[in-house]
Amino acid sequence: MLFILLNIARPAHEEQKMDHTDQAKAIEHMEELRKLRRSEFTPERFRKYMELVGIYQAELVYKQAVLETGNFTSRIFKENHNLYGMKLPRSRPTLATGENRGHAMFRHWTDSVEDYALWQDYYLDGGYDFSDYYAFLRDMSYAEDPKYNQKLNAL
Repeated sequence: MLFILLNIARPAHEEQKMDHTDQAKAIEHMEELRKLRRSEFTPERFRKYMELVGIYQAELVYKQAVLETGNFTSRIFKENHNLYGMKLPRSRPTLATGENRGHAMFRHWTDSVEDYALWQDYYLDGGYDFSDYYAFLRDMSYAEDPKYNQKLNAL
């Protein structure tokens, strides 16, 4: 989670001096994150959290969560706080606390969002291109369903 607290805008590869306005914005940003981390899930809070964390292609990623969770009603979402149907990763950093029903478990729904950001960063660092996110999802076999992208596009 420290990664998220220190990142104001992704990617933050360049060091910058912060003036008072930037510092105030950073503090406000961290306060918004903290507030949402203590909040119950709502679609509006979820959208806001993705924005604050800096999820790439957030609108499409929102659709993924709707599809993966059956509009936020699935047992995986309710029991595991897992918005994306993510499995427990083997080779990248994760915020998952374990596994249940074959899927990663998270302490809070916000951890699932931050874990998705880590997942995106892992693939960006590996040279993947997110300009066509549908192609990215297809090429890296994100879903088992061959019609996954069609279903996302229909939402």
